[in-house]
Amino acid sequence: MNSCDYDVAIVGAGFSGLAAALFLGNANRRVLLFDSGQSPRNASAQKMYNLVGYGKKAPGRIIAKTNEQIRAFQHVERCHLAIDTVVKREESDDFLMSLSDNNERVIKRIILAMGVTDLLPNIKGIEPFWPHNIFHCPYCIAYELKNQPLAIYSPNDEAYMMAKIIHKWTDDLIVFTEGKANLSVEQQQELDELNIKINRQSIISVVGEPGQFITLNLDSDQEIQRRGLFIHLEFELNGQELIGSLGVDVAEEGIITVDSSYQTSVAGVYAVGDISHLFQKVSHALQSANMAAFHLDHELAMMPYY
Repeated sequence: MNSCDYDVAIVGAGFSGLAAALFLGNANRRVLLFDSGQSPRNASAQKMYNLVGYGKKAPGRIIAKTNEQIRAFQHVERCHLAIDTVVKREESDDFLMSLSDNNERVIKRIILAMGVTDLLPNIKGIEPFWPHNIFHCPYCIAYELKNQPLAIYSPNDEAYMMAKIIHKWTDDLIVFTEGKANLSVEQQQELDELNIKINRQSIISVVGEPGQFITLNLDSDQEIQRRGLFIHLEFELNGQELIGSLGVDVAEEGIITVDSSYQTSVAGVYAVGDISHLFQKVSHALQSANMAAFHLDHELAMMPYY
C-alpha cells in the first residue's frame, strides 16, 4: 500500500524543476515542489533563444506562465522550507525528509533540479556586464552581435575550439589567452589565416556601459573596445550539501552522474537540468525533466498496489 506523504519531491523551481512538476501534475502524482526562491541561472538575461514558440522572450515570462499552470493542480504543493536531512529507508523503498519546520515528510521518489551557479573570472569590474556584454553561450546571442567586434576570454585549451565556433559571426575577433592556451603550430597558422587575433596579455578590468561597447583594460595599459566578450564559464552545483547527504555520484566534469532516464547512482533519485548534463540549455532542461518524470511515473505505476 502507498503510505507516503508525496509520490515525488522536486528540489528546485527553475525551468527543469517546473517542467517536472508540470509533467507529474498532469500525471496526477502528489508532488512536493521545493522552491528556495533562488532565481534561475539565466534570470538576468533579457531574452531566451532556440526555444520553439518562446524565441526572444524574457525567462521570467516563461517561469511566470508555467507557475500559473502548476497552480491549477491541487495535488502539487509548493514548499519554501529548507531540507535539513534526507534518509533513504531501504525496507520501505522511500525517503524520510526532515524539514526546517522540524516536521518530517515521507517521499517515494526525488528529482534534483537545483541548477548551477556560474563563476565569473577574477577580472575587476566584470559583474555589471554579465550577461549584457559578457556571454556564455554564442548560440543564444552571437547572431544579434553579427559583424561587430567580439572577443573570447579563454586562458585554457578551449581557445582554439571557441575561436572556430565564434569567428563565423564576425571578421573582428580577438582571443585572450593570457599565454595559457597550448595552440599547435597548425592551429596558430589556421587562426592567422582566418584573421583571428591571439592576445596573450591579461585583462585587468572592464569598464563601459552595460549593453553598449565595453573597454577591456590590459596589463600592458592597452585598451581594447569590444561589443561582447565570450567566456566558457566554470560553474558549481547548487545544493551541494543535499547532494552529498544523498550520496549521488558526481562526475569529474562537475555534474551529477545519471543514466538515460536521468536516474542517479542512488536508486529513486533523479537529477535534471544543468546539474545533470554539460549541454546546459533551457531546451535540454525541459527535455531532461520530461524524460525523468516520464520514467519516474512508469516506475511508480509498476510498483505493486501503488
